[in-house]
Amino acid sequence: MDDFSIQVLRLVKALYGAVSPNFRMVMLSSENGRWQLTFVLEREDAEDREEIYDVVDEFEALQEKGIGYDLHVLVSGELLVYPKVPAWVVYRRRE
Repeated sequence: MDDFSIQVLRLVKALYGAVSPNFRMVMLSSENGRWQLTFVLEREDAEDREEIYDVVDEFEALQEKGIGYDLHVLVSGELLVYPKVPAWVVYRRRE
């Protein structure tokens, strides 16, 4: 299994039980050797922000060794667009 697929599975595991109705999409991509974790929320919410930090902590804990990553949290009600390859949409709510 390639590294990208392994990271997707780790993020899915980290998301288990964390997604609220406010979560619109969660994406994983890689850029310049760093993982990009992108969360899209419908509205700003302190509890969801805290949950996102917990997901990222869990994702990091699931790694066999330290990795470089960047966290992006977007708050948007605009039309969701699927990212260009190489990127995976790990979660997307039905809209």
